[in-house]
Amino acid sequence: MKKYSILTFLLTIWLSAQVFAQSGDKALARMNRDAQNTMRYKEYATAINIYDQLLKAKPEDLEYNYQMGVCYLNSQKRKESLKYFQKVYDANPNYNPTLEMMMGQAKHYQGNFAEAKDHYAKAKTNLEKYKGELAAAKMKKKERAKKIAETEDLIKSCDKKIQECEVGMKLVAEPINANVENLGSGVNTQYPEYTPLIPKDTSFLVFTSRREGGVGNKKDWQDDMYFEDIYQAKPSNNTWGSSQSLNVNKKFHDAAAEISSDGKTMFLYRDDPKTKGDLYVTQFDAATNQWGEAKKLNSNINTKYQETALALSTDGNTMYFASDRPGGTGGLDIYMSKKEANGDWGPATNLGSPINTSYDDDAPFLSFDGKTLYFSSKGHNNMGGYDIFKSEQNGDKWSEPKNMGTPINGADDDVHLVLTEDNKTGFYVSADESGYGDKDIYTLTAPKLSLLKLDKTGLKITPPGLLAIDSLKERRKIDFEFLVLYDFDRSNLRPASKESCDRLIKYLERNPDIRIEVSGHTCDIGTKQYNQVLSVARARAVANYLIERGVDANRIDVKGYNFEKPKEPNTSNENRMRNRRAEFEVKE
Repeated sequence: MKKYSILTFLLTIWLSAQVFAQSGDKALARMNRDAQNTMRYKEYATAINIYDQLLKAKPEDLEYNYQMGVCYLNSQKRKESLKYFQKVYDANPNYNPTLEMMMGQAKHYQGNFAEAKDHYAKAKTNLEKYKGELAAAKMKKKERAKKIAETEDLIKSCDKKIQECEVGMKLVAEPINANVENLGSGVNTQYPEYTPLIPKDTSFLVFTSRREGGVGNKKDWQDDMYFEDIYQAKPSNNTWGSSQSLNVNKKFHDAAAEISSDGKTMFLYRDDPKTKGDLYVTQFDAATNQWGEAKKLNSNINTKYQETALALSTDGNTMYFASDRPGGTGGLDIYMSKKEANGDWGPATNLGSPINTSYDDDAPFLSFDGKTLYFSSKGHNNMGGYDIFKSEQNGDKWSEPKNMGTPINGADDDVHLVLTEDNKTGFYVSADESGYGDKDIYTLTAPKLSLLKLDKTGLKITPPGLLAIDSLKERRKIDFEFLVLYDFDRSNLRPASKESCDRLIKYLERNPDIRIEVSGHTCDIGTKQYNQVLSVARARAVANYLIERGVDANRIDVKGYNFEKPKEPNTSNENRMRNRRAEFEVKE
């Protein structure tokens, strides 16, 4: 299921006429034209390969760097775009009217909301000035009207992006108290994995992957990635075993869409030569241990437009699905259909407000009790890309959707949340850099023993009881290494860091009457305000890990010190890496 950004597509079309060879070298000029042609057809992976060669020949060429940034911004590796835009920006911040917008988007995907917001504000000013210049420019009336309309769309996008950054700064400062863990190498690979689905008994997991070695083992020319296939994994010893390809897969796109509560009916998405993608259904045959031939759903569900993910009620009689058919609120909208007496699906009804927005609303999931709808949206109060929202059903109406917050949501796409029947464990998809490569599937659990929500000021502390003085020194002796480091601009715990946290847990078990302060620290890259939020998130990641494993939340004080307490001078990349850390201190 492929979706493209209208914003970046408009920018590419708008700038393509301005791009020409800067060198007299005919070979480079020809390569540049080829790259521009591939970009017009949104073949960004091919364009990246071409610009890679161009940059090897002329690494300082600003246009090549700019266009490489645009390509990466439209790829699965969006965060790679920043270094190319930054090079152009450092050389000439007024290089073209959209550079500020590109810088904003690149920093937005990095999670640097404060700096991204500043770039978007400057971009809006530049675009409004450009709009005025267009009004006075000598050009055909239709061409002027088209460019002005495109510029107005970009200005509106700036307003939306500024709002997303404001939401992002607020939600990052107030994360929910949750434990997020990668499902591991049994499920995730260097390729994208997404749409996790589970039956009611959680006996297996079905998901979609675009990995090498699938049926056909061919790549989609549009994005140079392997076609989607559906896989299954089963739990084993508190982990997920090796995943297996399902027999329903064909040589083109096959993506998991929904699994029934009993695990015997599966819905899937397939590309259709005559449509943008349709939904199918298949039944599991226990006798053969295989899935049957998939059948296309009727015309009430499928149209010549795109139908993607769906959610099924526990009784199997109500379906919620996403479609971009005409008559909706915006792009993809969520629709509802009920099963009729003949067993087929009845007419689809758009859920309308407050669920659907003028942006894309996709990936519905209905709780097992049917009272809560979870879905992903680029609208509402999102913080960038798709965010996961939830809405409660009140009679025939749905409540105003609520953003699930961080760490579930981030600056990039966060989609496909599904929950177990007891609502204590969830599975969702994120493109977090700490994963195995591309989009990964994560599990989400709430710390069972937390007494209060962790907030940016820490927890209220319960005074400890009196201790015999002669026992304090030996008990409080710290005889282990605590080394918790973080990737740049991230707050997720690395596997190696969890080993240090486990040693701290044992120390706290030996000393049940002491409290600790967990402090988070950053390097000096970025603003003090942004790094303060990040440092608190890093400290909270350690605290959540401890609480989830039995440490009383009242024994932990959470503090963030941004870059005010560096362990090493911030004079090199190695030193900055050591400063991206968490520490603990025993409180007297």
